Amino acid sequence: FPESKVGLYPGGGGTAEMALRSQADGAKSVVDTAVRLVLGDVSINADHARGLGYLRPTDITEYHPERLITRAREAARMVEPSERPHWAMPDGPLTGMLDRALDELVAKGTLSDYDRQIGDRVKAVFTKSTSFEDALQKERTLFIELTQKALTQARIRHMMENGKPLRN
Repeated sequence: FPESKVGLYPGGGGTAEMALRSQADGAKSVVDTAVRLVLGDVSINADHARGLGYLRPTDITEYHPERLITRAREAARMVEPSERPHWAMPDGPLTGMLDRALDELVAKGTLSDYDRQIGDRVKAVFTKSTSFEDALQKERTLFIELTQKALTQARIRHMMENGKPLRN
């Protein structure tokens, strides 16, 4: 999820989905997941992605390139509809925990002030949503808001021109 490096955060349901996935493991997991999104952490391989929570334990990993299509077909034949887990953020001072984590990263110089603003939007999706659908709506609204910010546009332009992130 490198989106924060261009002044955004995972749209298209990515932030809402990660919030939902992290809920079952408690408040610390929710905070860690939100911080990873704000930092723009990316995985180095599928096993690392699974450890970060980007992949579910049930997601299939195929390591042999020549078996990818066969394995995908097998998986597609076996797929069944499933219900999304119930939205239930953990009890406790989740907003304060996220604020403290983000403030510490700003104080260390790991996050810029603008990264912190992106973090506030991720925090809003994670902590102020009442359902998955509500999280999706907040995600869309706040994502579009970020696209209109000059600092986001500068990050996108810099990435396109230089191939590396701008921490403004």
